[in-house]
Amino acid sequence: MFTNVLAFAVVRATPLESEFRSVVPALAVSSEPNVRFCVPDRTSVPAQVLVSGPLPEIVPAQVPVIPAVEGDPAPGFVVGKATSNPPTVEVVGPESAVKQATEALTEQISVAGARELVRETVKVGMADAALRLKTSRPVVVDVQIVPAPVERTLHSLPVHLKNLAGNLTAQSNPVTVDVGLRGSREELGRVRFDDVNAYIDLAGLGTGEYSLPVRADVARDAGVTRIDPPLVQVRITFGKN
Repeated sequence: MFTNVLAFAVVRATPLESEFRSVVPALAVSSEPNVRFCVPDRTSVPAQVLVSGPLPEIVPAQVPVIPAVEGDPAPGFVVGKATSNPPTVEVVGPESAVKQATEALTEQISVAGARELVRETVKVGMADAALRLKTSRPVVVDVQIVPAPVERTLHSLPVHLKNLAGNLTAQSNPVTVDVGLRGSREELGRVRFDDVNAYIDLAGLGTGEYSLPVRADVARDAGVTRIDPPLVQVRITFGKN
C-alpha cells in the first residue's frame, strides 16, 4: 500500500523574504513498516504539493578580506605584507552563520619567482555556502615582496659586568662573546663594533661563582639571533669595584 506522500523542495529566497512557498512534485511512498523506498512510477495523489514555511532571518555583516598567497619569491626575497582594497566586504546570510563568519577569502595569488610588488585583481568568496557577498565585486590585492633579512656575526665583543655592588669585584670567563645579528643588508652594513653592548646583570648578587646568561643590546635596527657562548662563568669577591 502506498498512502504516504514524499516531497522535496530546494528554496532560493532573497534577503527580504521571511517565508517560502513552493509547489513541488510528490512521490508515493510505501506505508509498509519494513519498506523504505519510493516508487517513482506509481501515481501519487496529489501529483504536486504546496510546501511553505518560515525562512531564517537574513542579516548583514562586514568581514575582513584575507588575501590567499601561494608560491615562493625569487631567492633572496620574502613575502611582506598583503593588503586588499577594499579591506572588508559585506556578507549576508542566516544570523547563526553570520555570527561565525570571521573572514572572506580571495582567489589564490601567486608570488612564485617575484622580486617586486605583486598586484592582482581577484574574486572574493566565503567558505560557508550559507553566506554570500551582498555585492559581488573583485578586490585589488597588493603583496609586498621585500629583500630577505641577512645575518652577520660580530666576534670577540667584550662582556660588560653591570650593577655590581660597590664593595665587590667580579671577573668573567670568558671575557668576550660572539653576537649574531639579523636585519636588512643596509642596516647591518652600518653596524659598528661599539653599536653592540654585551653584558651580564649582577644586580643583587653577592660573593660566589655563578653561571650567568649574557644579554646584548643593539643601537641600530637589527635583532640579536644568538650569543656564543650564551652562559658565562662569573666570580664575585670582596674588593673595591
